[in-house]
Amino acid sequence: MKKLIFIILALSLLIVGCTKETPQPPVEDTPKAADYFPFMENTKLSYKGEGNEYAEKDVFFDFIEGDRAQLRVMNPGTTLAQIYEVKDGEVRRLSSKEEMYAFYNTLDWLKDANQGTEAEVLLKEPIEKGNKWQLSDGRTREITAVDMAVETPHADYKAIEVTTTSQDGKSTTKDYYAKEIGLIKTEFSSEGFEVLTILEKVEKDTALNTKVNFYYPDFHNEKIVFVEEEIPFKTNDDIKQLLADKLKQSPGEGINAVLGKNVKINEILYKPDDSSVTVDFSEELVTEMNAGIFLEGQILTSIANTFGSYFNVNDVFIRKAGKTYESGHVYLEEDEPLNPRIEEAAPYNK
Repeated sequence: MKKLIFIILALSLLIVGCTKETPQPPVEDTPKAADYFPFMENTKLSYKGEGNEYAEKDVFFDFIEGDRAQLRVMNPGTTLAQIYEVKDGEVRRLSSKEEMYAFYNTLDWLKDANQGTEAEVLLKEPIEKGNKWQLSDGRTREITAVDMAVETPHADYKAIEVTTTSQDGKSTTKDYYAKEIGLIKTEFSSEGFEVLTILEKVEKDTALNTKVNFYYPDFHNEKIVFVEEEIPFKTNDDIKQLLADKLKQSPGEGINAVLGKNVKINEILYKPDDSSVTVDFSEELVTEMNAGIFLEGQILTSIANTFGSYFNVNDVFIRKAGKTYESGHVYLEEDEPLNPRIEEAAPYNK
C-alpha cells in the first residue's frame, strides 16, 4: 500500500513538473498609434529646417488632459496652439490656432461645437505597411514603411513612414514617427521643391521661459511703470496663479503692488477673435485695495495694461466675483472694457 502511494505521488510531481516546463506561445507586441505620439510633460523638442525659413520649429507641451494635449509650436513666423487627441486607435489634430503667444488653455474651446476645425487623422491603426485613409480635403495618407532606419542630429531611430499625397498627386509629405518620442522628421516635396524639418534636440524636465511686462502704480510720481519679468512655465501650470503672484509684489520702494495678498484670479476668458480678455477677480480685489479714486484708477490701468499686453488685445473686461466691477469710486458696465494705455507707461528703474 505504501509503495502504491509513493508511485502515485511521484507521477503527480512528474506531471506538474512537465506542465511548468511547457513552453508558452510568445505574446505579440502589437504597435499602437499612441506609442508613436506620446504626451510628454515639461518637454521641449527642437527641429532644424532646410529649404524654407519657416521649416525650423520648437515644440512644447503646454497642457495635457487625459487623451488630449495642447502643443505650443513656435517657428520664425508665428506661434501656434495645436490640440491633439490620441483615441480609438488614432492620433488626430483637432485644431490649430495661429498667433497664440500667451500660455492659455484652449482645450475647453473644443467643447463648443462651433470651435475648432474638422479633425485630421495623422496616424491610424493598424500600424502596418499599406494602411491607407482619406483626408477631408482630398489628400491621401498611408503608412508606407515600418521599422525604417532614420538618422537625425539627435539620435538614430526605427520609425514608421507616413506618406501624404495631394489630391492632384503633385506634392507629397513624408512624416516619420518613432516610439516614445513622436515626430522626428518631415520631408515635403513638390515639383522639385523640397523642405526638410528634422529633430535636433530634446530637452526633458524643463520649463519654457516667457517674458511678461507687469505694470504698477507709481503713485507719488503720478505715473504707471512696468517691469519685464521672465516667467518659467511648465506643463499644466496655472497662468492665473503665475500672473497674480507677480502683481502682488512691489518691484521696488515707492511702487504700489497691484493686488492684495489674498486676491485670487477666478477665471481668465481669452477671446482672440474679439481682441478681448475678461479677468474675474475675487472680492478681495476691492476689499484689500485701500485706495482713493486716483490710486484705484492707477491699479485698474495697471491691470488693463498687464493683461492687455500679455494677451495682445484691445479690450480688457474686469469682473469681481462673476459680477460687474464696482467699488466706492468706480462702476464699470458689463459691456464696458478698459483699454490698455501701454504707451503712457515708463520702464521702472530701481
